[in-house]
Amino acid sequence: MQMGASAAAQDATPPPNATPAVQPLDQRFMESLTRGHYLEAMDMVEQADPSEVNDLVQSTYGQFRPVLDGFVVNGAAPDPSVTPDDAELAAYDGAEAQDAIAAIVSRARLTRIVIVNEAHDNPRDRAFILKVAEALRPLGFTHYAAETFTNFSPDAAAEEMGWLESQGYPRWTSGTFTVDPMFAYLVRRVLALGYHPVAYETAFSPEFLAASTEDRIALREQAQAENLVRALAEAGPDAKFLIHVGYAHAGERPLPPTEQGWMAARLAGLTRIDPLTVDQTTFAETASNQKVRALQRVLASRLAAGPAIFFKDGKPVSSGQLGQAVDLQVVHSLVTAVDGRPDWLRETGRRSIAIPPELLPIEGRRLVQVFAAGEAPDAIPLDQALVTAGEELPVLYVPDNVGLRWAVQD
Repeated sequence: MQMGASAAAQDATPPPNATPAVQPLDQRFMESLTRGHYLEAMDMVEQADPSEVNDLVQSTYGQFRPVLDGFVVNGAAPDPSVTPDDAELAAYDGAEAQDAIAAIVSRARLTRIVIVNEAHDNPRDRAFILKVAEALRPLGFTHYAAETFTNFSPDAAAEEMGWLESQGYPRWTSGTFTVDPMFAYLVRRVLALGYHPVAYETAFSPEFLAASTEDRIALREQAQAENLVRALAEAGPDAKFLIHVGYAHAGERPLPPTEQGWMAARLAGLTRIDPLTVDQTTFAETASNQKVRALQRVLASRLAAGPAIFFKDGKPVSSGQLGQAVDLQVVHSLVTAVDGRPDWLRETGRRSIAIPPELLPIEGRRLVQVFAAGEAPDAIPLDQALVTAGEELPVLYVPDNVGLRWAVQD
């Protein structure tokens, strides 16, 4: 379900007399992140006693470690001896890779709701959703709803969304995953394009967290859908929504393990609007299933340029359980490093700049950050990268015509 980080961030705050020393590691980690102490948070996990690093901590760390430079946390190394599942591979025989954005745009003309998912541990997915947002705006899409936006209460959400619209950039309190500079840049761009931000996540109350896994899924999916129904009604009949979700929330049909409806299915049922649903999380270099990774390598080798959707006899081809529950499935190229950063950063509409020499570490490692000059102290960096003395120097990516302010964390 991939709920750990969101739950940790939106859960009730600890009692006033609680101290960091007695809080669980996952809570201390998130509190450091939400204060902007990126390197402190990562060191906290990397240097922790192994007994504290449980599955929740490992998952949360894996989701947020990429905020330091854009690179995903490497799981098991790919096994070149593993081949794709024969039936899955055969489905792509004779299929043509078509530009993903063009395919989405052509179908988005027929609906008021487009839902695109992300893997919370892969900032590249956010860069792709930025391209979707840019392409949908000329079609009259008006609202950008993100699962990650803070939604402790209707009043708190309204205040934070109002702040975003008035200021044009996210801050530490804006959302869970918006601490990622790539996510923050996505938010900056959609605001600049004229989208209205919408928070729709459910509040993770103590009662919610005490429920069974199956009940939590049902409660969360229904609450998200109902929140979006209200937002659609308030926006009016001409409004069109781009909804940015995580993982299976984009599913229009039941999925294991619970075989119950996820948010997209519930939203469609409540609104009688057939959304365009897009999955880009099935094929990932970090997938635990080696056969899925093998299939991704084969499909990626067939891409001409950029993300693609495969079509056969005029119909989209997809793979995996989630692929069968959405309208379209995106295949990305394999990520490579360019100038010490993921190659996809070059396609985000920004320019690369070198780190000033005086900010480079003499020894050890240092997080170098660049901010927009004049923004509030709690603004999210425009970009940042981890620099290790004696290793390749990474570049940073910034928009044109923006004054810059530099900072470091040791």
